Amino acid sequence: MGKIDYDGKIYEFDWIRILILIIGAPVIALGIYFSHDWVWLHGISAKITVPIINLITGNENYLIFVESRPLTPWVYQIVSEDGTRYGPINMETLCTGVQAIAIFVGVILVIPHNTSDNSTTKLPAETSPIRKILAWIKEVFNNKDNIWRRKLLAIFWTTLVFYIVNILRMVIQLSLYNGSNWDDLHYPISSASSFIAVACVLIVHKFVPEFIISLMWIGEEIKFLISGPQNEVKNVITKSDDNLIVSEEENENVTEKID
Repeated sequence: MGKIDYDGKIYEFDWIRILILIIGAPVIALGIYFSHDWVWLHGISAKITVPIINLITGNENYLIFVESRPLTPWVYQIVSEDGTRYGPINMETLCTGVQAIAIFVGVILVIPHNTSDNSTTKLPAETSPIRKILAWIKEVFNNKDNIWRRKLLAIFWTTLVFYIVNILRMVIQLSLYNGSNWDDLHYPISSASSFIAVACVLIVHKFVPEFIISLMWIGEEIKFLISGPQNEVKNVITKSDDNLIVSEEENENVTEKID
């Protein structure tokens, strides 16, 4: 298997871990997203958003809880300066940004570990499961190079950034809403805020560079599988040609000596 030298450290992976990333990431992300209805997060997000909107606009916007709608019970009621009410605007799971958070959590959890990394303390095989768990927890808290410590930090910061940006997105949209077509306001601002995914990729790379490096490793391995054998054939032919030339020169020298 190929090795990649990055920032003075050798990184090496294997295809089993790569397959776990490819298969495991979407499975975990879907599992998180569809695990429940996330209505509790609807309520938290809506209750954070409304006071900020009221502070910015000076209006008395408010929330309505509709018990007859178990999946989308929280509704925004937007009030203009002259008291005109616009809406209602439904609070949905996609409005919380949890889908993006689930994707990043799924990816981060199964980022391949560097097989050349020896920073983790090795425990004897006969160590009891409880001692292994306690040792792992201690390792995560005390060893800053431990990949699980770095993964947990990456999950924390990407989740926080996604959630805060999503709250700000909702604040901007609802503050600007004046009763016109909601989609004309919603989709452009939502698309513009998607840039944050790039920032979160950089956050992941800061804490867990194994992600980007593993993708580079895949590219190098595929490149080798495609062009490697051809290069070997070319090298053999080149060496054979060199030998042939040397042989011809030796023959000429031998002929000259005989003469």
